[in-house]
Amino acid sequence: MNSSSNHIFSYIKKSNSKIWWPGLAEFIISNSASNKYSGKNYSTASVISGKEFEPYLTIPISAISDAKLEFLYDSHAQLFAQQKVNQVSIDRFSNPETLKRIESAFALIDVSPTLKKAIDALVKSIHVIDAEPGYDVSFTDPGLAFSIFVSVPADNKNADLRLAESIIHEAMHLQLSALEGEIILVHDEISKVYSPWKKMPRPISGIMHALYVFSSIKQWLEIIKDTPFGHEYSITRIREIREDLDLLEYGNCYDSLTDSGKFIFKKMISILKG
Repeated sequence: MNSSSNHIFSYIKKSNSKIWWPGLAEFIISNSASNKYSGKNYSTASVISGKEFEPYLTIPISAISDAKLEFLYDSHAQLFAQQKVNQVSIDRFSNPETLKRIESAFALIDVSPTLKKAIDALVKSIHVIDAEPGYDVSFTDPGLAFSIFVSVPADNKNADLRLAESIIHEAMHLQLSALEGEIILVHDEISKVYSPWKKMPRPISGIMHALYVFSSIKQWLEIIKDTPFGHEYSITRIREIREDLDLLEYGNCYDSLTDSGKFIFKKMISILKG
């Protein structure tokens, strides 16, 4: 490890705080050599183009600094459509209800100010994508360090809570990807373990990501569970997360992990089983 990596892992080992490790995202981003398009200059369109490039349309998000909803030109959007990630129509994107729901979701995330601050640092562009009615879809690309793609529920059944969970899910993928850029967590990229989330064998790095996002979500759910608007939803989701964990043969993962990876892995399992 270099000095930056040692500093990061030392902080993680000493921290008794939440799994999103308050302040970690800001530290990694401020010390990264690969944040060319971060901050106010960042857009998904710029990263795809390799230069500063104006998206088709952006809408500022007041809930998080330097962030916006971003609508791509068709030529850029088609890159994600190949992965069945389709942006919504321009009418749906620019509908005031879409932004209102995004803002409401961030208000729910803000029950944990440290989580909200981490997401503030990590998310600069949000893309609204299509999903079948009653389903939630979300996506990140490791090559897009500050972009997330989420569907915005059109129905009213826990819609803001579901969207908040999707935002946390994808933002924590970004955080773990940033951490993986500093610290090697997995040394065996060949071995696979059955993933109860993907319903198929997955590389250990994919299992690490699943455990990380769901341990973060569980800790947020534990906070929002104590609110009148989040209690029932949280109870249900925590039960579902534990049921999925029961299907994971996580003991088969340890041999593929570095010492740093094993430390984080054990912490995540402890959170999810707790």
